[in-house]
Amino acid sequence: MKSVIVKIDIGGIADVAQITYDNHMVEFIYKELHIKKQEAGRSPYFLLSQIREELEPHNIYILCNGSRYDVFARGMGAAFILRWGEVVRKDDRVKIFDPVDTENIGKVKTVAEQRKYIYDWGEVLE
Repeated sequence: MKSVIVKIDIGGIADVAQITYDNHMVEFIYKELHIKKQEAGRSPYFLLSQIREELEPHNIYILCNGSRYDVFARGMGAAFILRWGEVVRKDDRVKIFDPVDTENIGKVKTVAEQRKYIYDWGEVLE
């Protein structure tokens, strides 16, 4: 198991939470509001998406690479930044729980927006 402290945005207010994960489980803990979410099964990227979907109605966003609209991971493999109209390159690889760079904070979007971008990106390449 690995554990990381991640930045979160709660309705425009910055704070931190803890994420613990392995290849088949992701747990999100935000002690201030006594929030604990855990998902098990698929890869960490998809489990993170499930947790994000549960947090979004409460206006809570996890500020990590896996929350960027332009990041996608296949199965247990690495996550990549998807550049519009371009195929994925090795140097586009990112770790999903690493913090989003300050200049990319605006790329943290909802799971629905992320899925739409990924779908549209794939359509453009066909």
